[in-house]
Amino acid sequence: MIANKSSTKVANVLAAGPEGARVAVCQVAGRRWATLEGRAFVRTEPEPVAEAVRRYAERYERTPAPNPDRVVIEIELTRAMGHG
Repeated sequence: MIANKSSTKVANVLAAGPEGARVAVCQVAGRRWATLEGRAFVRTEPEPVAEAVRRYAERYERTPAPNPDRVVIEIELTRAMGHG
C-alpha cells in the first residue's frame, strides 16, 4: 500500500524495528470481505514505490498525485482469509 512517509501508519510500522510490524488489513465490499495478516515493512526505494503507484492506478483507475514523500508498506503474508 502507498503512504506518506510522515504518516502515523508508517511510524507504527517503523517503530516495530527490523523484524517488521505484525499487521492485519481488511477490505469489505458488500457481503464480501478479505483480511490479510503478516509482517509489514516500509520500502523507500524508487522501484517498489513506482510499482505500487502503477498498481494503485490500475486498481482505482486514477493515478495519485506525485508525492516525493511517498513510500510503500509491503506485507509479507502469513495468513489470508475471506468470504465471497
